[in-house]
Amino acid sequence: ISFPLFIASNMDAARKRTYAFDKIPIVFDIGLRYTKCGYAGEALPRHIVKSPASLVKAIQECENLGPATFGNSLASPEKCFLIFEEFLNYLYYHIIQANPKERPIILCESIMTPRIFTETLAKIMFTKMQVPVVFFVMANSLPLYLTSEKTGIVVESGYLDTTILPIYQEIPITKAFQSVGVGSIHVEKELKQKLIEDNADAAESVRELPFKFFEDLKAKAVSVPTREHEVQREQSDDLAKTLKDTKQKIGRIGDTEIDFFMSAETRLFSTVSLFNPYYSDESNIA
Repeated sequence: ISFPLFIASNMDAARKRTYAFDKIPIVFDIGLRYTKCGYAGEALPRHIVKSPASLVKAIQECENLGPATFGNSLASPEKCFLIFEEFLNYLYYHIIQANPKERPIILCESIMTPRIFTETLAKIMFTKMQVPVVFFVMANSLPLYLTSEKTGIVVESGYLDTTILPIYQEIPITKAFQSVGVGSIHVEKELKQKLIEDNADAAESVRELPFKFFEDLKAKAVSVPTREHEVQREQSDDLAKTLKDTKQKIGRIGDTEIDFFMSAETRLFSTVSLFNPYYSDESNIA
């Protein structure tokens, strides 16, 4: 290519990038269970949609969850590329309804995000979507922007783990970053196990229920007990027996029609795994 043509092509690319910077950036926060998307400068995401089911399917079937579970569960780079290419097309053309070539992209990235996840998204953005520019932002520090505070401790309880990051004068203290291996999926697994115990005669039917059911049940019927309630249950055998024997029939949760029973024990103490002081520091938010 001749030098004048080279200069002209670069000037054209620069004009396109300048035009893109005049547009409000699109923000994507892709999580394991849900993806939030919208426009920068707005107080709330415009849309919250479910992330690709294949992201969490292997995790839900895994018996021993750990820090590397998500990274190990990801498919080959080629398959991962196809999954996210289809998903990003869905976000752009069906949800956000915007031309990816015309706007900068802000991708919220957690410290614990596997490298293959980030690299695949960037590759799709530049090669398939042809976005002008992509900014990667540390998602763990973003909640402070909502409070207009410069210093604080951000605790993010996600689907697979809980992360804790102190921030001082807008600077993340990454050396003090902590990750605890408990999250929403642990509550769902505990809830499933307790529901099997409550319905011993229909244990197989409970095992076949989809994880979506337990997610809905967790949001609509489960509470977090106080430490005083937990101590009372541990010190009184009669109270513990009463909680297990007191059962309520469940007819419908979300889109699932069921005919099961749920004990007071299950309703009140399925979230104990998140805060139980008798657990090790690696599996206890408290």
